[in-house]
Amino acid sequence: MSTGLATVVTGERRRVFVKALDATLNAAGERFYRREAESSALLPDLPSIPRLLDHGTVAVDDHHWVVLLYPAVAGEPPQHPWRAADLNRVLDAWLPVGEALSAIPDWPRNNLIAPLFTGWRTIAESPDDPWHEHAQDWTDREQRFVTAATETGPLIGAHVDLRADNLLLGPDGVWFVDWAHPDHAAPWLDPLIMLCDVVASGADLGDGGEIDVARVWAEHPACAGADPETLIDGVSAFAALMHAGSRKPPHPAVPHGRAWQRLVSERTLPYALRRR
Repeated sequence: MSTGLATVVTGERRRVFVKALDATLNAAGERFYRREAESSALLPDLPSIPRLLDHGTVAVDDHHWVVLLYPAVAGEPPQHPWRAADLNRVLDAWLPVGEALSAIPDWPRNNLIAPLFTGWRTIAESPDDPWHEHAQDWTDREQRFVTAATETGPLIGAHVDLRADNLLLGPDGVWFVDWAHPDHAAPWLDPLIMLCDVVASGADLGDGGEIDVARVWAEHPACAGADPETLIDGVSAFAALMHAGSRKPPHPAVPHGRAWQRLVSERTLPYALRRR
């Protein structure tokens, strides 16, 4: 997603996964990495969470790099389009993680969600936006989604960025990685964001895939029996977030970011429109 290092290094005693970025060129990335180090230090000792081995800053000439070190685990991200068996496996593995997160009293509260999901309001204020015609229908639902995610019912620790490239499916289990956006939210928020990735991958039945996303939302315990309308509101809010982001100027440290946001938005909005 960003320019930097992500590699497995093999030494005499162990193999480690190293991720690093040049914080001199990418201040936002430095913030994310430091948040990841903070949250990783609080994560429960579960088989599905690689433990942070070390982190720090390394000076190279007049640049400084932020470095995170994890054990190298065997696995690959779920394929796109998502497959039903992979999704069930991931959601099942998430259940004990969500339960453990609910028991961490000092999990970071970064208040990321409300400022993040403002896409429809941004679109409503931009008459030249190609999605402007939809904004009147979705702006209130976007706010309803944010309120449900951040103010309604018990709030627990959240990953906030669950998608295929932040997961590894291995022979021994599922790994949840990249804890750079920790926050507190409703228990269903992380599964919902993952289902947005499922929709964006083209895996829903309505897009020719093999997953009935609405049924998963209604029946899997990881989704906590949330209101069916919340799924539609959330997918729409996620689509608008991606669309609004894709119209911003390119970020030199994230060279593929805008194209990725545009692709995701174009694949998620149709789901919300037809389910509405």
